[in-house]
Amino acid sequence: MPRLIFLLVVFASRVPLLGGGFGSDGDSWRNAVAALRMREAGHYVASRPPGFPVFESLLVPLVPWGWVATNALAALAGVAAAAVFLRICRESRIPSPYWLTFAFAFGGVLWVYATQTMDYALGLALLLGTYHGLRNRRYFLAGLLLALAAGCRLTTATLVVPALAMLLVSRAGWRAIASFLTSYVLATAAVYVPVILYYRAVGSIHGFLWHASRTHVTLHSLPSLLRLDAVFLFGKLGSLMLVLALAGRLLFALYPPLRAWGRARMQFRLPAPGIVFEAGVVLVVATLYLMAPYEAAYLIPLLPFALLLVGRLLTRPVLAVAALLIASEVLVVPMFDKRGWAPGRLQLEIDQRREGLRVARALEARRPAEPTVFVVGRVAVFQLHVLAPSLERDERAWRAGMEPGVALWSPDRRRGYAALLGPSDRQALEDQGYRVEVLRE
Repeated sequence: MPRLIFLLVVFASRVPLLGGGFGSDGDSWRNAVAALRMREAGHYVASRPPGFPVFESLLVPLVPWGWVATNALAALAGVAAAAVFLRICRESRIPSPYWLTFAFAFGGVLWVYATQTMDYALGLALLLGTYHGLRNRRYFLAGLLLALAAGCRLTTATLVVPALAMLLVSRAGWRAIASFLTSYVLATAAVYVPVILYYRAVGSIHGFLWHASRTHVTLHSLPSLLRLDAVFLFGKLGSLMLVLALAGRLLFALYPPLRAWGRARMQFRLPAPGIVFEAGVVLVVATLYLMAPYEAAYLIPLLPFALLLVGRLLTRPVLAVAALLIASEVLVVPMFDKRGWAPGRLQLEIDQRREGLRVARALEARRPAEPTVFVVGRVAVFQLHVLAPSLERDERAWRAGMEPGVALWSPDRRRGYAALLGPSDRQALEDQGYRVEVLRE
């Protein structure tokens, strides 16, 4: 009963995020547009390279019901992730499983950032299900779940490496490895067949290498990047608390008198196979991120496993304080430089969604005196695509931001909306008598 009540509270906390749009992340609107396109075309359409077939396909039956339905999918996936995480904590004999799960479920990442029409919560639930399956010797199921997680985000496929390492360390045997790999390989291949048919997957690899060659981390940028990433994952106060707690734990390990006292008080256990998987996930995800650190959100898959590693090292009181501090910044954020407080992530997300809707509707309501094409950026094109069904859609409307040109037209062709325009596109429109007004690029 306590677990059921806890999970009901987790879902209730997500209710304010079900409305107000598909989300603050521009790709949440892109996912919705791709789902609408799939319903119209009758076949798979990738929202963006390299394709997210499992998540995108789940949106197809939900998108006619609007953002409440698609955001509810993310909310329910977040509850499922919290439920599996809690079970893993109890199986691992974490000193206080509910406090560690509280930090995971009510931190800004899973509570706010993942509760939008994005794949993060579903991917986490499937990845945690993979780990739970491996721990309980359900190898075929674990391989299937990892394949589905990879179908939510292709980079998750690399986590087969720590999974295999866990099986080797646990001496599961060749039958277990064969069962896991068979289901994983076959299911991954099946999941990505529509993607391969849609476009050549090699394009996404080239794109990753292009980004990595230009945005990889350097020794100069690493400290500030780590600080920003820690704040994203755990909040300002939560990060500070965890650093101090781990520093104290290190002191216990290095100073003999304190080491003996610390062992008596903490009573932690480290199951080697689990540690291998958890540390492996953290290492692989962090390495991929440092090669192309575009968004801190790319670190989300490592969050629960980092918490599991840390949770084994902290006492119950320390864990409770850390969990409360991590969750507190969803509601209010300390501003150390101004000696004050600011609205937390929850209110900022709601405000950002409302502002996005207001701006998009204001764009659609504009009635210029002369024929005009507005350059509004890709996110606004996706928003107008959903919010203004009377607009006529060019093929670019499905691929806004990937190629220049007018994506949406008013029925009388006096208004057009483009994510971006090249010099030749602009000249052609001006030759046809259109005024080009750049609002956002």
